[in-house]
Amino acid sequence: MADRVVELAEQSDPRTVLFAHEAGLTARYWAAGGRELLVKLQGAARRPSEAPCGLWLPVPMEDPDASPALDGRTVDIVDQVSEWVRVKGLFLKELKSRAAAAGEPASRVRRVSRASSPRGV
Repeated sequence: MADRVVELAEQSDPRTVLFAHEAGLTARYWAAGGRELLVKLQGAARRPSEAPCGLWLPVPMEDPDASPALDGRTVDIVDQVSEWVRVKGLFLKELKSRAAAAGEPASRVRRVSRASSPRGV
C-alpha cells in the first residue's frame, strides 16, 4: 500500500504533499501493515529527494498536550517544532468561514487539534 501511495505522489508532481485524512484505519490495521505504511510515508516526507514531499496527518486529540495518537497508537514524531502543529479553534472557525464564503458546506471542515507540518510529518 505504501508503495502505491508513493507511486501516485511521484506521478502527480515531485512536490506533492500528502494530506492523510481518515488515517484512523492505519491504527486499526497497525500490526497488519498500518504502522509500516505510516512510518514509510513519514520517512519519505522527511527526505527532500523522495515523494511525497510532505505529509499532513491530522490527529484529533482531546488533550492538546498529549502525544499524538491514532486510536491509542502513538504517532512517531522526530521534532515537535518542525513536525507538530496544534490547530486551534479560531483557525478552524476561520477555515469554516472561508469554506462558507467559497460555497462549500462547513461540515467538510472537521475538528482537528493537531496535524503534522508540511515538510516534516
